[in-house]
Amino acid sequence: MHAAEYHERTKHHLHGFAAGPGGLDWATQPEAFRDYGDCPQIALPLADQAPAIPFAALAGGVNPAAMPLSIDALGIFLSCSLAISAWKRYGPSRWALRCNPSSGNLHPTEAYLVMPDIPGIPAGLYHYRPQDHRLEQRRSDSTEMSQTLCNDTPAGSLLLGLSSIPWREAWKYGERAWRYCLLDLGHALAALRYAARLCGWQVRVLEQWTDQDVACLLGLDRADEFIPEEPEYPELLCLVTPTERSASIPIGCLAGCPSGLSAALAERPWSGKANRLSAHHSHHWPLIDEAIRATEQVSTRPGDGVANAQPAPLPFRCADSAVTIIQRRRSAQAFDGVTPLSREDFFSILDHCVPRPSVPPWSGRPAPAQVHLILFVHRVEGLASGLYALPRDLAAAPRLRSAMSDNFLWEAVTDAPEHLPLMCLLHADTRQLAARCACHQDIAADSAFCVAMLGDFEQGLATDSRGYRRLMVEAGLIGQTLYLGAEAYDRQGTGIGCFFDDALHELLGLRDRGFQVLYQFTLGKALVDTRIATEPPYPGVHQPTGA
Repeated sequence: MHAAEYHERTKHHLHGFAAGPGGLDWATQPEAFRDYGDCPQIALPLADQAPAIPFAALAGGVNPAAMPLSIDALGIFLSCSLAISAWKRYGPSRWALRCNPSSGNLHPTEAYLVMPDIPGIPAGLYHYRPQDHRLEQRRSDSTEMSQTLCNDTPAGSLLLGLSSIPWREAWKYGERAWRYCLLDLGHALAALRYAARLCGWQVRVLEQWTDQDVACLLGLDRADEFIPEEPEYPELLCLVTPTERSASIPIGCLAGCPSGLSAALAERPWSGKANRLSAHHSHHWPLIDEAIRATEQVSTRPGDGVANAQPAPLPFRCADSAVTIIQRRRSAQAFDGVTPLSREDFFSILDHCVPRPSVPPWSGRPAPAQVHLILFVHRVEGLASGLYALPRDLAAAPRLRSAMSDNFLWEAVTDAPEHLPLMCLLHADTRQLAARCACHQDIAADSAFCVAMLGDFEQGLATDSRGYRRLMVEAGLIGQTLYLGAEAYDRQGTGIGCFFDDALHELLGLRDRGFQVLYQFTLGKALVDTRIATEPPYPGVHQPTGA
């Protein structure tokens, strides 16, 4: 199987949806949180002592002094990335929201940390527990092993791995679920990069590690410790390091898995087994397993090219702190269909979606952009309603234009920032078109604007088997950027995973599969359901300050 085949088979169409369960079996709804049972646990401090950096400064690329790697700093880092941000309650029902968004709030992404020995946290492998903001130790590492894994990384560095449990999404979404796992992976990576910058750190993906080696490092290849119907797959391994030292990282520490790692890890003491997420499984989706195998990183690969240089992004007109914006992020359920967004704020939000290696969430990701934006503009003051395009890499603009309908205008928005190549394709009321493409969801029409993200399949899938995953992760990075940009202007966003793929392609006049829609997003003024109560993320929990 090729990744393009998976994408094609999981499209929604006007005449029918991708294969799914046909309904929700509430008796098998997955448990909200992963845990490993009887493992040693370490409580992390909350973000009370986080630096009071304005969100506008953080998103603008400010480089705060690096915090020393400590239990306090780690608590801030995870509090502002993968932790619970609030609980919601309606009658007897209660559910958690997290800093990182997830399709259906199902959260297939898990995080693991390979820590050096620091006060309060012995060297070893840890799984992060957002349910109580703790680390649970899966493996103890010797000093020698810890030094081998760090492999000449700068002082104050750690390794962070991300994995996916497709069953969490497949329970609701069937075969299309793996798309959502990858988008959520991008959401999580972006959340980690914003939080890392708050600590003066940088998160860099180590592309040279194979999936097999990452699984070995994180203990995901220990099949007898997982439920067979609920496999957990390695996705990314990242180096978290002080930003001020990231430029001096020796090539050797990025070159892949240390020799003999598997045998050495097998000799270490391991703790715990993965909990069962569902009582039983009435559906299985082998297409997902096939797609994962087809897109595995099976060999090391050279780094990608470098993104084009860009001027500093347009500043957000926002006085709130970064912690406030990050922890306030919510997914809107409905918009008021009235409140506009100013032209200046619209440009600012879009500008932050353009990759700049020195600005989160693009820091640590120097590759040129391969996902481009199509915008349904409904309520932006001073900008005509219509269909717009924003190529995020100017080098791809000619191919994007030639792939689309010859009837489009491609008129430059003259007073847009010079470095923001925003083009008007069509002057029209696009509200009904946006809703129709988004599975007839009003939220795509009641917003200020709606975005469709087009992935460059021609370029992205030509490099190696991993290209599809990188495209989807890039779309997720854009999604989290839009979420936080919306909050900065007292607006809210919502990722839209349900859309009619080819209906949008037909609207754009796309005649082949060179560009494919990956994700949609809509942004506006949310309607708040006052019947739903909001509760603090860790009520009654005192997390002690570390050493």
